[in-house]
Amino acid sequence: MKRDTKIFIALIIAIVGILSVAIAMDTRVNTVPFGAFQFGSSTEIHLWVEQFRNGTLISATYHAMSITNFGKNQTRDLLGGVNTNAMLYLATSADATAFDATWTALPNEITTNGLDRQLASYVLDPSGNGKWNVTYTWTATGTQSTQLYGIYSTAYSGATLCYAEQQGAGSAKNMLTGDTLKLTAQGTSS
Repeated sequence: MKRDTKIFIALIIAIVGILSVAIAMDTRVNTVPFGAFQFGSSTEIHLWVEQFRNGTLISATYHAMSITNFGKNQTRDLLGGVNTNAMLYLATSADATAFDATWTALPNEITTNGLDRQLASYVLDPSGNGKWNVTYTWTATGTQSTQLYGIYSTAYSGATLCYAEQQGAGSAKNMLTGDTLKLTAQGTSS
């Protein structure tokens, strides 16, 4: 075999080898771990806080709630069927502490004056898919201020705070005996 022919064959083999590697790299399967996928799903909860005196609305505020770390894990476990404790218990506090995602309970949760943690009513919102309301109305049995609110997944026992909202001193509800306090958590999943 002539030297030129050997060089030509070697060149063809090299080109075929390079093309084979390039094709293999282009057609390889791109594997992405499950956790890296973004499903585009989110949940927002806004809280209406209404104070009534003698049947007259005297104060109303509306703010977005923040999810706690426990709430994130509770949502995960509810979706996975690991846990069945729905987020239906509403609670109040007069504490001025700024929200902290590590909370598992409201600081200084109110357990007196008729404003203790209660099981709320769950109602589907007819205005659209993925919408619901959780509502409860307390009647104060003593003088009490509130400005921090939470949603729990269990009744009186257990540190199971899922969402909280610090409305601050400027939005405090200064309750007198006989006043009513209505919380309505409005949820939207999209």
